[in-house]
Amino acid sequence: DYRLFMKKRIAELLEGQKMLLEALANRAEKDVDVFIPGFTHLQHAQPISLGHFWMAYFWKFHRDLVRLSAALDTTDLNPLGAGALAGTTLPIDRHVTTRLLGFAGVTENSLDTVSDRDYLLEFLFAASTFMLHVSRLCEDLIIWNTSEFDFIELPDAFCTGSSMMPNKKNPDALELMRGKTSGVLAALQDLMVNLKGLPLTYNRDLQEDKRPVFHALKTVGEVLGLLPSLLTEIKIKEASLQPHLEKGFLLATDVAEYLVEKGVPFRETHHIVGQAVQQCLAKGTGFEGLSLAEWQSFHGAIQEDLFPRLTIEAAVDRRKSFGGTARSEVKRQIDAARSSIS
Repeated sequence: DYRLFMKKRIAELLEGQKMLLEALANRAEKDVDVFIPGFTHLQHAQPISLGHFWMAYFWKFHRDLVRLSAALDTTDLNPLGAGALAGTTLPIDRHVTTRLLGFAGVTENSLDTVSDRDYLLEFLFAASTFMLHVSRLCEDLIIWNTSEFDFIELPDAFCTGSSMMPNKKNPDALELMRGKTSGVLAALQDLMVNLKGLPLTYNRDLQEDKRPVFHALKTVGEVLGLLPSLLTEIKIKEASLQPHLEKGFLLATDVAEYLVEKGVPFRETHHIVGQAVQQCLAKGTGFEGLSLAEWQSFHGAIQEDLFPRLTIEAAVDRRKSFGGTARSEVKRQIDAARSSIS
C-alpha cells in the first residue's frame, strides 16, 4: 500500500515540477534581454542576462526532477510475498501480483524487503534538495524585492500588509516557502535517525516512517502549487536596475581579459585593473570617465579598441563560452530546456 501510494504521489509531484520548469523557461525567454548585476559574496561582480539567472534555477530544479524520477524507480518494486521475513511455503507467484498491481519489478530478497525504507529516504532526499533550491530562490527574490535593491515587484496576491505599518507589502509567500524548507530537511534526518540502529527485519519503530514522509509530501505539493504562478507574475523594474549596472565596476574583469588578449599575464592584469579602479574612486567616476591617456598610464597595451567593450551589453554578449551568460548561449539553454521538458 505504501509503495503504491508513493508511486501515485511522486508522479503528481513530477507533473508539478514540470510546470515549474516550464514557468522558469518561459520567464528566461521573456527576460533574456534584461541585464542585471550578478553577485558573489552578495557584492556586484559581473553583468548577466536575467534569463541566465532564471535558467540557473531551471537546471537546479531539473536535477531535482531527475532525482525524484530515480526515487520513483526505487519505489516501483513489488514487496508482496516477502511474508514476515522469510517468504512463504504457500504456492504464490510474486510476478503475477507484480503484473496485476502495475509494478515495474519485484524485490529480490525477503529480509531486505521487510526492512527496506530506502525508497522513502530517496524521496526525502529528492524533496530536501528541491526545497533547498526553493529556499535559495526565495532568498534571492526577497532580497531583490527590498527597497535597497528594488529589482522586482511581487504580485499582490503573494504578499500581505503589516499588522501595524500601513506602508508595508511583505513577501509572505516567499518567506513561508523559505521557512517550510526546514521541516522537509528535518523529515529526512528524522527517518535516517530512526533507521540507523535497527536490526533486520521488522521493528515497530518503522511505523514512524509515515510522519516525516507525509509532512514532506504536503509541503512540496503546496510549494509546487504556488511557485510557478508567483514566478510568472513577477514584474521586473528595469528603470530601477539601471543604477545597479553602474555600480561596483562590473566591467573590471572585461578589462583584465582584454589585457590578457594583448599578451599580459592575468596575475598582472588583476593588479593593473585594480589601479584603474582606485583612480576612478579618486575621481568619483566609472571606467567611462577615464581617458585613453589615463588608461595607457596603467599599461601601454591599452588602445582605443578597449572602449567598445566597456558596455554592459558587450560584456554580456562576449561571454559566449558554453553555459555562459551571452544571450545567444541563454537562448541555446532555453532550447535545450524545452527539449528536456518534452
